[in-house]
Amino acid sequence: MEVALTSENHTTGSMLGQNSRSWLTALTPRPANPTLYSMEVRLNPDLQAKLAQLASQRGRDTEALVVEAVERMVSYDEWRIREVEKGIVAADRGEFIEHGEVMQVHASGCLGENREAIDAKIKRGINQLDRGEGIPEDQLDAYLTDLKARFIRHRHNP
Repeated sequence: MEVALTSENHTTGSMLGQNSRSWLTALTPRPANPTLYSMEVRLNPDLQAKLAQLASQRGRDTEALVVEAVERMVSYDEWRIREVEKGIVAADRGEFIEHGEVMQVHASGCLGENREAIDAKIKRGINQLDRGEGIPEDQLDAYLTDLKARFIRHRHNP
C-alpha cells in the first residue's frame, strides 16, 4: 500500500527560538526543501492490514487516518520540544526538582494508571494474611529487598 500525503504551503522547520541549544535544534533539522507538497509512504503488509481494518471500523479512508496520525505525532513532538526547552531555561536559572519529588510524581502517575490492578493485589494479599499465608515478619525485609532488586533488573532489561 502506498499513501500519498499532500499539503499546500506547509512550511516545516525548527519550532525553537534563537536561544535553543544546538543539540535540541538538531532534533528538528530543517529539510532541504522546506515546503512539502506530497509524500509517498510505504507500509509493511501487517501495518496495511491494521490500517485498513481501523479505517473500516471508523468508516474513514486510510489516507485520512494516516494524516491524522502524522498530525498527532507532529503535535506531540512540538509539545515535547517546547517542554524540554522550558526545562533547559529553568535549569539555566538554577531551578531544579529534587529526586524524591520526581519519584513521587512518577509513582503517582504509575499508581493512577494501574489503580484497579494494585487494589486487586492488595485485596489478595489481605486475604492471604487472613488465611495465615503471609511472610513471617523476620523474613519480610529480605523478601522486599529481593523483590525490589528483581523489579530494577526487569526495568533495565525488559
